[in-house]
Amino acid sequence: MPRTIWKKWLDRNPDTRVLSLETGYSRDYRPGRPYASYFKSPDLMFPALVNDDRLAAKDYVFALRLENEEKAWSLGLFEHQPVLNDTIGVRDIVLIGDPETRTVRAYSSNGLVFTPDGNSPAMLRSGNDTWQITEDALVGPDDRRLDRLPGHIAYWFACQNYLLDAETRVN
Repeated sequence: MPRTIWKKWLDRNPDTRVLSLETGYSRDYRPGRPYASYFKSPDLMFPALVNDDRLAAKDYVFALRLENEEKAWSLGLFEHQPVLNDTIGVRDIVLIGDPETRTVRAYSSNGLVFTPDGNSPAMLRSGNDTWQITEDALVGPDDRRLDRLPGHIAYWFACQNYLLDAETRVN
């Protein structure tokens, strides 16, 4: 979807209506407010099956599904090591995570082993080579690219219910 500025949008779409935070109700709809107490609580909002108790129901995991392979990684794995080399099925991957910001990126690694660069959080090292972390790929020497893989952050209770056969790394 193309991006535009509000004035251009409104010039082309003068009948556009925008939702207001003034709803007539006392609920606070500012960003992060409607479910803040739920996010802070270990309790679930509704009954859910939690068959695997290696993690607490609302611990965060990064889930990845590629072809017929599924895998999840606890965000706790990234507390002391922001870069994790691993596999999903037979594919070598590298994950870069930060549990404080609840972010993880996964990239194909084609057998390369990566470590943090130490000089820049936007760079990785593989042997003597430096690789730049971008939104779409790791970019290395001679503009060699290793594609980003589509994953997402989820609560453990949800992940272990929709990725029923997924391998999971919790420690």
